[in-house]
Amino acid sequence: MKIYKSFDIPPLSDEIHEYEKEVKEDSGEIAVNGLNDSAATRAREKRNRIDGVFDPARQLREIRSAPNPQVALQEYRDKLSFQKKGMALLYEQIVFEVRRNPDITLEKVDELIEKHGATYGFTPAQKSEVRWVMREFKDKHNAVHSTRENYPDDSKLYAYLFARPPVGRVEIEEGPLTFYIRCHDQRDYAYIYSQNFLSGIPVSERDVTIANETGGVSIGSAIQSELRGCIIAENVTRASDHHITHIHEEQHAIKRLFSSSAKKVENYYSIFEAKNDSELRACIEREFRAIRRTHEPRTADEILAYMKTAPIGDFTNSIEIESEYQGNKTASGISGEYVLQTLMTPKEKGGLYDYFRDEKERLIRRFLRDLGEEKERIIRKSAERVFVNEYQELIRQGIRVFKILLQRGFSVERVIGLLTSEPLQKWQKVVNRHYGHA
Repeated sequence: MKIYKSFDIPPLSDEIHEYEKEVKEDSGEIAVNGLNDSAATRAREKRNRIDGVFDPARQLREIRSAPNPQVALQEYRDKLSFQKKGMALLYEQIVFEVRRNPDITLEKVDELIEKHGATYGFTPAQKSEVRWVMREFKDKHNAVHSTRENYPDDSKLYAYLFARPPVGRVEIEEGPLTFYIRCHDQRDYAYIYSQNFLSGIPVSERDVTIANETGGVSIGSAIQSELRGCIIAENVTRASDHHITHIHEEQHAIKRLFSSSAKKVENYYSIFEAKNDSELRACIEREFRAIRRTHEPRTADEILAYMKTAPIGDFTNSIEIESEYQGNKTASGISGEYVLQTLMTPKEKGGLYDYFRDEKERLIRRFLRDLGEEKERIIRKSAERVFVNEYQELIRQGIRVFKILLQRGFSVERVIGLLTSEPLQKWQKVVNRHYGHA
């Protein structure tokens, strides 16, 4: 199996190298005078290709009826491991080609997908996922390029990106996926690093001090939705090597797009490699969290909406305050517990915000189908942990963060502006950025 050692980007998955080591150990491969013995070579060749399509979920179900389930399970794990490394290698090559030629055509990428698919037995769904990621890249690449054409002047482009002109000199380079912004004034860099541009809040001395401890940053947010994940910045006063900083931060931006999808393809199939119930539980919960996170922006919007209509109080006296709120929305505010109960009420009990119910039930059915009824208890307990316990704490934390910012003197409008573009999970980091751990 070819490893692209010429890449100047570290591998998306260290498992590629671990796989090579694993093959050598399993086959007893030993190098003598630079040559490997023929037995080891034959052992390696056994893993050089998967004939046809390898669908992990379907194959696992067939193992139960195999004449020798233990042998079939070992062969299954071997193929699954090989396929996962093949997917990582495909993403590696796409990243390499993208950096070499940002205008690479989708047809060229299709050739790479089909070539790897023939070797590693990719399913149609796996191939579609890679194509989707590539279309995402092309959309962002085109957005960066057209924005640069509209704002050829660096200072005007900075003003467009961050809704205020730079204080000092800035240099902006267009990359395949990013704008690389070299800030010569620490205040301009801190404005990006702190992400204060999302709320329009001027940077404080503390913001500048914290930002000045770093030489570069790659951020996933942007005022313009089509440019999210496309901004990287350099603190010229701290970066010791402009080229190294540029490459390092650009890698973060490109790999953020590609590796997230590679992990999504890989994560579900990891349930079939779990060695015990503890590992299985961790894999299942990871899948449930992925569903929850796709709907967390709607939960965040509801918290913000409540804050716009009436202040949220503490998690106390929920019944009394709920009655006041329903009678007069501006009376004395609502309790945090009321908001929590409203967002947590299940659909079957009249809840309006049970966003992930259908997807959750679909995934539970899929787990039961692939793992068997004997794992139902683990599956149901994992669902409760992710969609009830963790979700409740996430809502509580979101409300606490809002209250902390109000107590520190921010207006409701400013808090909303500050949190709107941040994922709910990162609201606490907003407080930490401005005031340290609170």
